[in-house]
Amino acid sequence: MGKKVKKNFIILFLFLVLVQVYADTDKLVITLWSELEPFVPFSEEQNQIIREEAIERVLEEARVIFSAMIYGYSFSYTPYDKMRKIEESFILEPLAEIKWGDPYLKVTASEVREMRLYVTVHYRCLDYQTSRLEAWKTLGIPSASGRGSGDLFKGYEEKLTSLKNAIKEAIRNYMRQRTFNKPREIRGDIVLVDTPSTIIHAGEYITTTKVKLNIKDVIPYKIF
Repeated sequence: MGKKVKKNFIILFLFLVLVQVYADTDKLVITLWSELEPFVPFSEEQNQIIREEAIERVLEEARVIFSAMIYGYSFSYTPYDKMRKIEESFILEPLAEIKWGDPYLKVTASEVREMRLYVTVHYRCLDYQTSRLEAWKTLGIPSASGRGSGDLFKGYEEKLTSLKNAIKEAIRNYMRQRTFNKPREIRGDIVLVDTPSTIIHAGEYITTTKVKLNIKDVIPYKIF
């Protein structure tokens, strides 16, 4: 998407007012926030630019989270092993993604509270997307929770880093209860069960999330 088109897409959201969101099976709804920084007295034009940037960050986060709920990720995880001198490795790849400008991604409310912009976003699922959501709700598919962090001072992108680390920790927590020896590699798919929760504490984004897991391969070490 070109910069002009993308900017116009963002500006449209700034003028949306609160509308009633009805609960139904084909709509996902989340509320996210972004810091309004730097928060000092600016001109109206400068404040508008800051608000646009905050909207863009929130919409990108919403796009990532909705994609993770509907399509999920494939992952490959190698746990850290001090004795074998193996460094930790975690690769997370989206199975599919909602695109920027998707007409079914809509803002329903926005407000500023305590130097943050809070935005409620909903996404209307198509039939095949609803089917994916329902398939992951099967009781036989296990779930796990995790908590991860990202460095606040490295920028807003670290909020999504904290989500990635929370997903990794959820996988780790699940496998620790089921494998006595550390595996060489774990492969599978995951989806987010609901909206991750993120706070700021001690210079870090701290995210807690719950996932559903489909473990495909657990590869052991053949020789110590």
